[in-house]
Amino acid sequence: PPDARFWSIAVESKRWAAYRDGGFVAAAWPNVGDISAMTREELDRALDTVAEGNPGDYSAPGASQMWAFASIKPGDRVVASGGADLALGIGTVVGPYSFDASSPHAHRLAVRWDDVQARRHASDTKWKQLVVEMSPEEFDGIAGTPPVGDVFKADDPVDVETAASGALEVVAIDENIEPVVPPEPNELILIEDVAAATNFDVELLERWVRAIHRKGQAVLYGPPGTGKTFVAEWLARHLAGGGFGTIETVQFHPAYSYEEFMAGIRPRTRADGSLEYALEDGFFVRFCDRARTLDGTSVLIIDELNRANLPRVFGELMYLLEYRDNDVAIAGSRRFSIPDNVRIIGTMNTADRSIALVDHALRRRFAFLGLLPNYGVLRNRHANTSGIDIEGLIGVLAKLNAAIDDPHYEVGISFFCGPDLAASIGDIWQMEIEPYVEEYFFDRRSVFAEFRWTKVRDSILAPGGSAP
Repeated sequence: PPDARFWSIAVESKRWAAYRDGGFVAAAWPNVGDISAMTREELDRALDTVAEGNPGDYSAPGASQMWAFASIKPGDRVVASGGADLALGIGTVVGPYSFDASSPHAHRLAVRWDDVQARRHASDTKWKQLVVEMSPEEFDGIAGTPPVGDVFKADDPVDVETAASGALEVVAIDENIEPVVPPEPNELILIEDVAAATNFDVELLERWVRAIHRKGQAVLYGPPGTGKTFVAEWLARHLAGGGFGTIETVQFHPAYSYEEFMAGIRPRTRADGSLEYALEDGFFVRFCDRARTLDGTSVLIIDELNRANLPRVFGELMYLLEYRDNDVAIAGSRRFSIPDNVRIIGTMNTADRSIALVDHALRRRFAFLGLLPNYGVLRNRHANTSGIDIEGLIGVLAKLNAAIDDPHYEVGISFFCGPDLAASIGDIWQMEIEPYVEEYFFDRRSVFAEFRWTKVRDSILAPGGSAP
């Protein structure tokens, strides 16, 4: 189903044969009661009551995990997790949550086990939790891992749990559900491909790649229009090329918070429209959890890195960026670490905030890779563009940047990398370049006047070319 969700459910190895042959998966703690008849607050109270009655001998999962288990719907896909790196089976939920007070594993879901071949996959620090929601990419990554066979013999004894499984309500599930297809590896991007796309020297790009691997994270910084995000994307494709890692992008802004990036209490809408406030993992923690399940380098691009309050957003990550072999407790006391296969590339517009103003502790944790206007990109991109004197355009930009005389505020080349430059160059210059130059030279009107479109037009247009 298009709205299917993906879950990892922890399974005791001694119970797997029963679950596999009985077509279900279950959780214990019958004293908690039927979750389907409870609100979230009632579940919290029920767990507290049972814990108080069993001091020193109670290890039920948190309310959020029990609630998540009961919320799993027919059509959702599940992985039976048997350990840190072991997937016992992959299935489709075919029945709603049900409760059997007479069973030691009272909370149940009917499951059609589509694949019961065990798979060894990248370690997931959450494997001991009862329920963990996965992304489709995580699910595909596990499903696409080569199987190692059934780690339990076919004649393993099936305990009394199987006998009770017949009482589960099974609903019709589309039998045409797409089979699990092993994912294809990412396209292999050579450093020469990056050089051809960005017009940077191979030797320089190789130095940058070494720096990213050495530090684990780097920042591409420079004035506006130098193609920082474009270069970051190509570097990310090179780093992840040939493997199964993922590339994701997040853009920072002044209101971005620790709760969004790492972990914290977030509002969530219940089915009845009311709000609840749950402790949830943030973007980066979820990204790292996905990366742990994938073979190959995963890259997170943080665009506009310096627009956020970085020490506040990063929190404990400040420590982990320097000591990547360690882990720390984040919100909710969960232990968290950065997987070895994760790389971070940030971009920083120095016209908005100078690199000198970035927290020195943070600067020490990143490699900083400077980008200045690369006129060679314009030569390559517009070598055969009619109506534009590309050397004339480069000459005007070089003269303008010399007048600005500050590398953090130079005008970059990405303004002029779009299609049909000859038809749009007049609008680009008058609506994008002139306002920027006017603001910069607000106290030197004569300098600004030298770079009005009416002054530079004849230098940029080829003979016979025209633009408004």
